[in-house]
Amino acid sequence: MPDTRFRVVTFNVLGTRFSQTWDQRRNAVLSRLGHVLRRTAPARASVYLLTECGADERSFLKANLPGPYLTWSRGAQTILFDTAKWRHSTVGSMDLGTTDYHGAVWAPLQHLEADRTVVFCAFHLPPKGLVGQRFQKQRFRLLLSALDTFATCVIGGDANNRHAPRWARDFGLVSAIRAPQRVNHDRTTLDPFVVGAPIDHLLGRGISWRSYLNQDAGSASDHQMVTARATAPAA
Repeated sequence: MPDTRFRVVTFNVLGTRFSQTWDQRRNAVLSRLGHVLRRTAPARASVYLLTECGADERSFLKANLPGPYLTWSRGAQTILFDTAKWRHSTVGSMDLGTTDYHGAVWAPLQHLEADRTVVFCAFHLPPKGLVGQRFQKQRFRLLLSALDTFATCVIGGDANNRHAPRWARDFGLVSAIRAPQRVNHDRTTLDPFVVGAPIDHLLGRGISWRSYLNQDAGSASDHQMVTARATAPAA
């Protein structure tokens, strides 16, 4: 069995604006999705782990990304994957907050070329200011416990806390930012919150991170899009 090599992205689309309709939020959302959709973008990936990505955003992405993409979703948490490279089987989900708005969805995807299964998970924790850091950590560890039976997994999403990689260490998960950074931050804003305290994370177990890239989503967002290249070694 050969190594399984892939590129993965996590990104808070900020598409779910509560009472707004798609027509009302469309232009703002599309400006953020431009990072993913640019033909020469280094973010091009076969798996996207997205948060605040509603039904309209999913439809738009599937229609505009090259190749046949499918989605697994739980509310606004979405796994978008290239069916020319991956085959899906089952899906799981979990609530992570006091409302349905925050949660996680995961799916085992089988890499068609390498015949290797990797479990991918998109998650969104509630804000620290709303529930407190202790609650965030407790719910995140509950999610990681549910995924602990999977030897090879990639978890990406909005933790609303910069400490999530530290919380994940006990479960053998390593942050993508431990890998070499491909280029400097592509900053479209100098918001110190984005630069100094990233809250969007890619974590993996049973893989090695080859490189990563952070891109700011624009002045209207406090999120970064994290792109990484990974390898699951041959079994």
